[in-house]
Amino acid sequence: TMVLCCIFIYKNSNNVFMTIFLFIALRYFFESMNTMREFLAVAVTLFAFKYVKTRGIWKYLFFVAIATTLHYSAILSVLIYFLYNMDGERGKKMRILLLLTTAISFIFLGSIVQYIVSLVPRYAAYLNRIDSFKLFNIITAIRNIVVLIYVSICQRYTQKDKDTNFMVNIAWVIVCFSFLSMKMNIIARSSYYFNIFSIILLPNITNLIKNEKTRKFCKLGIYVSFLALYLTIFILRPEWSYVSNYSFQFN
Repeated sequence: TMVLCCIFIYKNSNNVFMTIFLFIALRYFFESMNTMREFLAVAVTLFAFKYVKTRGIWKYLFFVAIATTLHYSAILSVLIYFLYNMDGERGKKMRILLLLTTAISFIFLGSIVQYIVSLVPRYAAYLNRIDSFKLFNIITAIRNIVVLIYVSICQRYTQKDKDTNFMVNIAWVIVCFSFLSMKMNIIARSSYYFNIFSIILLPNITNLIKNEKTRKFCKLGIYVSFLALYLTIFILRPEWSYVSNYSFQFN
């Protein structure tokens, strides 16, 4: 898992140090130790991101299929392929559709989950997760909204290309998933395939700021704010950074 994540970071981050810092500060390192099967699926889709950029849809779908054998939620990563090519008017229409879909899903989430359970009874336990949001989901939603605002502002002052448009698109998706997770916390896990892009989104969009003083100030702001958030959670809610105690047994 870590090897695939490192390959993704090396090939896609303009500031490897900041990306690794965010990987830890945003708790993805801890999550990778607790949800190992799902995070391996996430890592596989990250490795395949190069085929999203080169528009190799069949190669990308091949790796998504492999990831799906590890965790069914990996099928959601198919959306990433189409998000990368959404720019201009198409991007705006996509965001409007995304907001409408999120609002409708938020209102009728209980009915949607009940319908899915009627088709796949093995997921009946998820009915108990409806309206089961936690403080963590609220904090995450606020954090993601701030990131979206920051990315949107930065895009106005940088050259618009597929990479920057993708950063804004993925930021919108992350926020929408955050709102849905406030209705049903298990959705937060399904959003890993999108949320993980925050670790390259922030350093890459910041690196595009032309004014050197502004760029340095924004970098400092990212380090200070996310370090403060990480330490606050670590001190006040240490259980959120819990790592499962694994051991190897050889017969």
